[in-house]
Amino acid sequence: MTRWSPVPLLAVALLGACSLTEQRDCTVMGGSSGAGFDLSGLPLTDPTSVRACVGEVCTEAQVGVGTGFVGVDDETLTKEGTVDVSLRVADAVGSVVFDATGTATLHRVDVNGHGCGPIVYRADVVAAADGTLGAG
Repeated sequence: MTRWSPVPLLAVALLGACSLTEQRDCTVMGGSSGAGFDLSGLPLTDPTSVRACVGEVCTEAQVGVGTGFVGVDDETLTKEGTVDVSLRVADAVGSVVFDATGTATLHRVDVNGHGCGPIVYRADVVAAADGTLGAG
């Protein structure tokens, strides 16, 4: 009678278990929660002053013709939902050419792929030529 050793069977069982684990291909990009404001629909001059806000967190920037985007980072945004947003744009002499408030929807973004982290919550906001803020 042939006697079987448990060692090879144990090795085969362990190899099978390893193949059941999910292997992830993760990138190593960073990210932050907040909102991006699309300015491409506005008639910007050079320079233009922009104040963009998400909740109580604001970013002020000087932008020029051809600038299509301003971002506001807010690490306190930790779940999906809605957030108050506002955008104020003034031309080179300080005249306000756009001033609007609204709400935006935060979406979960797995920056480096599913299960890889970090997880951030972002909203896309479009500044329309009619003076409104909409979803991007």
